[in-house]
Amino acid sequence: MPDAKGAGDVLHAQFDTFVPLVGGVLVRDLITPGPNDPDNADYFFQEDAIVAELKVLETDRTQDDSIDVKVQAKFAEWQASGRLPGIAYGAPVVPSTALPQRLQWELQRIHSEPIRRLIKKANTQIKQTKLDLEQPAAKGLLLLINEGDYSQRPDYLTYAVHQSLLNDFSSIHTVVVMTVTLVVRPSQSAAPFRFWIEYRRDTTNKVGEVFMQRLRGAWAHYLSTQLGITMPLVEPTNPIDLSTLRYDEPTQ
Repeated sequence: MPDAKGAGDVLHAQFDTFVPLVGGVLVRDLITPGPNDPDNADYFFQEDAIVAELKVLETDRTQDDSIDVKVQAKFAEWQASGRLPGIAYGAPVVPSTALPQRLQWELQRIHSEPIRRLIKKANTQIKQTKLDLEQPAAKGLLLLINEGDYSQRPDYLTYAVHQSLLNDFSSIHTVVVMTVTLVVRPSQSAAPFRFWIEYRRDTTNKVGEVFMQRLRGAWAHYLSTQLGITMPLVEPTNPIDLSTLRYDEPTQ
C-alpha cells in the first residue's frame, strides 16, 4: 500500500489547485529540471511578477532533546552570569512569558533555528527560479504554514521571520506565516481562530499590497467553499497578543 500523505503533501496539493484560481502557475509546468539541477520554487504569478514558495511545518519538535539541551544551557548561563538570580530551569517552572524581554528573545532565537533553515532553503529556491525564468525583478513570496509543530509558538515563528528578513535572504520580500487546520486561542475560554501574519522586508521592497489582499481573500474563500473551513482568519499584529497565543492540542 502507498504511504499516507503527510500534511505537507496535502497542503501542496491544495495549493496546486488554488494557485491557478488567482492567476498563478506551477513552476514545474514551466521548467523541467534535470536530475542534478537545483530545486525551484513552487509557483509563479507572471502578471504580478512574483515567485512563491510553500513550506509546511508538520513535524512536532516539542520533545526535541537538542532544543531542550540548548534551553537548559541558556538558563544555566543566565544564572551563572547573575541575569536570572534565584530561578532554576525546570524547578520551579518559569513560563517564558514571565522572563525579561531580552531573555525571551534569546529563547526565541533557539526555537527559531529550524525556521531559519527553512527560510534559507526557500530563499535559494526563489533565487534559482528567478534565474531560470529570466525574471530578475520578480518579488519573492514565502508561504510558511504550521500544521503540526506545537513547539513553534506564533511568537517564535514570527520572531524567526522578522529577524531573517532584517539582513538576510534577499530573494524573499514578503513572508506569510499562517495555519490552516491548526488553530490558536489567547486563552482556554476564548474562541479559536486561524492566523495569517504578513512580514515584509521593508515598506517599499515587498510584494504589493493589492496582490496580498487578493491572495488572502481568495484563500479564505477557497478554504470555506472547497474545504469547508469557515473559522475566522485573523491577523494579530500586537507582539503582546502574539505571545499569549497557544495552539489547541490534538485530541487523542
